[in-house]
Amino acid sequence: MFKLIRKSSFILTFLLGSFAVNANLLSSNYIIVEHDNNHFVDWAWASSVNVQYDGFFELDVNGELIFDENGNPVLQDSTDQYNELYAPEHIEGWRIATDEEFSFFQNNVGIESFINADKTYIVATSFWNSFYTENEDISIDAFPESNGLNGSGYKASSWVDGSFYDVDNYNPTWVYDTFYVRTHSSDPQPVPEPSTLMIFALGLTVLASKKKLFFALTNKALH
Repeated sequence: MFKLIRKSSFILTFLLGSFAVNANLLSSNYIIVEHDNNHFVDWAWASSVNVQYDGFFELDVNGELIFDENGNPVLQDSTDQYNELYAPEHIEGWRIATDEEFSFFQNNVGIESFINADKTYIVATSFWNSFYTENEDISIDAFPESNGLNGSGYKASSWVDGSFYDVDNYNPTWVYDTFYVRTHSSDPQPVPEPSTLMIFALGLTVLASKKKLFFALTNKALH
């Protein structure tokens, strides 16, 4: 019985790991924008920052991040928290917008497109951040009409591996809100629920056990 449980746990862990990597956003986490020439794009408000690592870090003599034995950047104050913004590919199918797509987005999409009927915002922060995961972890300054600012707002669709917030060499684009895109599909593939995966894992385990028992009985009968 213990072996059965252990085997089930292994299969379930493997399947749930795949589930996390391939999980799709819900339709409530992004908007669909019709671009020119009947080109539809899904836009996700991914983060309130545009650097991979956001926090106050210890730097080496070359001004680069110092990482601990677990691969985490070392903070100036060990009691502080930092945020890691993941690449768009962290969620299957998502990517950086092309220059043409981003230009269209800048000029044609306002903050009202990201507001629900109950006045909450349509965001996907929980999918691409390690710490800024709440729906409130966005900045409405991304859209100038929200606060009377001029220009196109503080937004970006980019991700740079190893980029970090450096207080001594401040770059204002680091605090731009990040948006990721996906080419829209009218028939997205459904993602299995964890409960479905559990049933599937147990089914595989039972099937494997029955097959093993069948061969054992067959060999016994032959000998």
